[in-house]
Amino acid sequence: MLKDVDALENLIKEHDAIFLLTDSRESRWLPTVMSLVHDKICLTVALGFETFLAMRHGLSATKHDP
Repeated sequence: MLKDVDALENLIKEHDAIFLLTDSRESRWLPTVMSLVHDKICLTVALGFETFLAMRHGLSATKHDP
């Protein structure tokens, strides 16, 4: 498990944006927290039976806008 967490953290560190397309809240919380720790933007898309949700996590607009 620690090897998988380290691999996930390295992927987050190496990229500018993180896109999460997972099926549950439980599977999205760790990458969301890691992206905040490493000052990366995180975009989530969650699908439901008749709806979908797109959400941005992470940094404020003032930090991303030059």
